[in-house]
Amino acid sequence: MSDTLREQMLASATDAVNALCTFAQDQPMANFDAREERVLEVGRTLPATWLGQLARAAGPRSPACPKCGVHSLNAVRRRRKPRTMNSRCGTVHIPRVRLTCRGCGHSWLPLQAALGVGAQQRTSGGLQHWEALVGGLTIFAEAWVSRKLRLLRAHGLIYKITHTHRYQLTKAGRATTTAILAALGSTARQLTTIAV
Repeated sequence: MSDTLREQMLASATDAVNALCTFAQDQPMANFDAREERVLEVGRTLPATWLGQLARAAGPRSPACPKCGVHSLNAVRRRRKPRTMNSRCGTVHIPRVRLTCRGCGHSWLPLQAALGVGAQQRTSGGLQHWEALVGGLTIFAEAWVSRKLRLLRAHGLIYKITHTHRYQLTKAGRATTTAILAALGSTARQLTTIAV
């Protein structure tokens, strides 16, 4: 098994190197940016390919039924559409073979169980972590805007237009905005004269 996996991974790496060499030969006048883009393009596909190959090689080849313990050689095998998983390496297609025990009728997916992939899981744990970090950063900016809108509504300066995501100034809001703009355009002496 490990020799087959090694050969598959080396073949993938060789294909990537050949693709880059072909690009270099076909595009001798390509600028640095075009070469960088091609390396990144080929480089993005290689980790996803390797991850898929490693995923297919996971777990015992013929596990026993998790319910009754009967060896899976006695199970009915059904191939299903491959599971598409998004990972930090890219999109990976994991083959799915459902086994059904002839003894107890229990069905299971041995490869998904060996990989620790949930029934409805579509993203890897590492990618979920990255998504949480990005989500945490963007939420604060949105929360800041929401808080400002709440404050303006609480002071009666704006109101929400129903069934939309829009806000409009109230009469008090227009008067306050006019006063603020006038104050910003005035000098300190003019403001002092008005205040007295």
